[in-house]
Amino acid sequence: MKREVSIQTLFVKKQSVNRPVSDSAEVVCASNNVSSGVADTSTVDPAQKRLIPRIQTIRFCGRQQIAVRGHRDGGRIGLEEPEKNGGNFLSLLRYRANSRDNDLKDQLMNSGGRSMNTSYFIQNELINTFAHLIQSQIVTNVRESIFYSVLADETTDISQIEQFSLCVWYVEDQSYKIREDFLTFVPGYDVSGAGLANTVLVTLLSLGLDLEKMRDQGYEGAATMRGQFRGTNFYQRKITTRLVYLMFFT
Repeated sequence: MKREVSIQTLFVKKQSVNRPVSDSAEVVCASNNVSSGVADTSTVDPAQKRLIPRIQTIRFCGRQQIAVRGHRDGGRIGLEEPEKNGGNFLSLLRYRANSRDNDLKDQLMNSGGRSMNTSYFIQNELINTFAHLIQSQIVTNVRESIFYSVLADETTDISQIEQFSLCVWYVEDQSYKIREDFLTFVPGYDVSGAGLANTVLVTLLSLGLDLEKMRDQGYEGAATMRGQFRGTNFYQRKITTRLVYLMFFT
C-alpha cells in the first residue's frame, strides 16, 4: 500500500501560487474552531474539512487518555465490525459514520487508498501536531510567569536509550495557580552529570525559555543528578547561579 501524503501537502491555497502549503497545525486549529462552534464548516476548505473527523477523533483519544491503535492500525475502514480489534481510532470513526455522519460515511465508502487519511502515518502526524500545540502553549505560559523550576528524571526505554523527561513548575500568570507541566522527552546519550546538565540547558534554550528565570531544579537522588561537585545540579548552577537544588522522591 502506498504511503499517504503528508497533511501539509493536502492544502495548497489556490488563490495564489506564491502562498505556501498550509501548516498542519493550522488545520488542527481550524478543526478545533469548528468543533467548538467558533467557525462554520462552510468556511473551511473542502480538503481540510475531510480531515476534521480524524482530528477530532485523535483529540478525543488524547483527552480521554486511551490508546489509538489496535491489531490493525490503518487502511480502509468498513462499516461492519471487524473480527480483529482495529483500535480506538478506527472504531470511533466507524461508530461516527454509522451514527448519521453521512459525509464521513461517504468518504469511508468511496475514497481511494491514499485519500482515506487513516493510516498510522497520518495518525502520527496529527498526534505530533497536537503535541507541538500543547507544548507551545505551556512554553508561552512559562514565559509569562516571573520564575519557573525544572523537574527532570531519566529512564531507559525499550530500545535501551536513556530518555530524559523534562517538566516545568511555575505559577500561572492569570489564575495564580501553581502548575506542573510535562514539556518533552529528550534522548540522553551522555548520562554524565555534565552531559545531562547540557541536555537540560540546551533543551530549555531550544524551546525559547529564559534561563535567568529558572530558580529551582528538582532531580532524583542518584549521584549523577545530585552530586555536589560532578552532578547535573552542580554544572547547571555554574551557568545559572541563582538555582536551588531540591531532591524529589517517588
